[in-house]
Amino acid sequence: DWSSDVCSSDLQQALLEKGTEVYEDNVFLAGEITRLEKIVREFLEFARPSEPCLTSFKVTEVIRETRSLMSPELEKSGLRIKEEFLADPFVKADAAQIKQVLINLIRNAADAMEKDGEIVIRTRTEIRGAGPRSLALAAIEVIDSGPGVRPDDQKRRSEEHTSELQSPCN
Repeated sequence: DWSSDVCSSDLQQALLEKGTEVYEDNVFLAGEITRLEKIVREFLEFARPSEPCLTSFKVTEVIRETRSLMSPELEKSGLRIKEEFLADPFVKADAAQIKQVLINLIRNAADAMEKDGEIVIRTRTEIRGAGPRSLALAAIEVIDSGPGVRPDDQKRRSEEHTSELQSPCN
């Protein structure tokens, strides 16, 4: 705990002669420790995922907003975004989180493509289960015209993922 380091520094300062170089160094270092502790604390608060703000909305609205946001950047690289709305479902989710996921997927797709590529954002619904326990699900697919992952890389990525799952640290 860094705050105990600062307290320790206060104790050290009490034992040091004021005005000496060692005392001034100690005061300087205590200030730096406090400053760095504040930076780390603020970063951790910022990095902590916020609680989702669940609202009901049409998923196509968020897709259209995201497309409007991303299209100008992609067009500079010769890429297009196309929408295929096979369904227009209402969902209960955090719209900002859905938008961020879409932005990340679109950027990943753009990075995987050459000029004149196309990114398709497709919505659809599917029913899982049967009878009174059936559940209607909304699906959003982000599809790019990039070359895909080479078979060698697919195998390596699968092996990496498997080893991560088996790691005692995870």
